[in-house]
Amino acid sequence: MMYPSCGGGINLPRIFEAQILWATNGHDVVVVGGPDYEIQLLRGTHPVRKLRGGLPTRRATVTMALEELGEGFRINFGRGPCTIPPSEMVEKRGYAEAVPWISQVTVAPSGEVWVLRKEVGEGRPAPVDVFDSNGAYVGTLPPGAPFPLAFLDADHFGAVETDELDVSRLVIYSVHRDSEAGPVGRGG
Repeated sequence: MMYPSCGGGINLPRIFEAQILWATNGHDVVVVGGPDYEIQLLRGTHPVRKLRGGLPTRRATVTMALEELGEGFRINFGRGPCTIPPSEMVEKRGYAEAVPWISQVTVAPSGEVWVLRKEVGEGRPAPVDVFDSNGAYVGTLPPGAPFPLAFLDADHFGAVETDELDVSRLVIYSVHRDSEAGPVGRGG
């Protein structure tokens, strides 16, 4: 697609186009393949169960697509940085019928499945849902809670944090489980 405002072209998927997401802990594999809150859990090559968040399909709108793009899409076409306005991006790319509920998924060594929900809007913090190794919902961490980049063991994970100066660092968190509230991450 050509973007006249920046004088160049780039091929991008439709806004909100569902991507295949997957993660493994070496034994279990979790796969998300569409916009609905549904996760397939496999042990080896054998399907074990589906985890469902119980959230209805979220129909996308033009307003949501514009909100997702924020100030626009920044790119460097060779003449220097340029920002394609959100309205031009929506017009050229279009948008999927539904907004995916899941933006990331991972599986802990214990078999817990951690799900980072998708919020509409650039950089908006999202809640983290946790399911136990049997697929039962454990709880939801608040928006902005750290999401595991990698688990060190069942009770520790690393997450990337970026500060106000745009400096990223790896922070190790301990997971403290409360039978009523589910896992709670704490920096360490």
